[in-house]
Amino acid sequence: MSNRFYAGLLGFAVVLFIIWSSIFVVNEREQAVVIRLGQIQRVITEPGLYAKLPFAFANADIVQMLPDRLLRSDITDLEVQVSGGARYVVDAFMVYRITDARKFRAGVQGGPELAGVGDAVD
Repeated sequence: MSNRFYAGLLGFAVVLFIIWSSIFVVNEREQAVVIRLGQIQRVITEPGLYAKLPFAFANADIVQMLPDRLLRSDITDLEVQVSGGARYVVDAFMVYRITDARKFRAGVQGGPELAGVGDAVD
């Protein structure tokens, strides 16, 4: 086989990689935040196939998926004081949904797994 064949094969692989790194899928249980150079460009709430700038490793476009369903966060060993002055240690939980992805991303830099409810309660 000639060098021309291998050059064509390499070119095809590069084009395929660029196309593969330029598309992403948002399903019906997610919403996507597209971040370009550290700034939020758009929030996608509808399911479908979308395009972005390739090469996320070069910090061009990074897509962060956020859940679009009810989320539960457990708070363990929370000390509360009631009106009589007595202190109790309770376990609690909260159920929430991310309705505004821009505000959530600005408030919590890592995503829902880093939301750290204990820090917000203290």
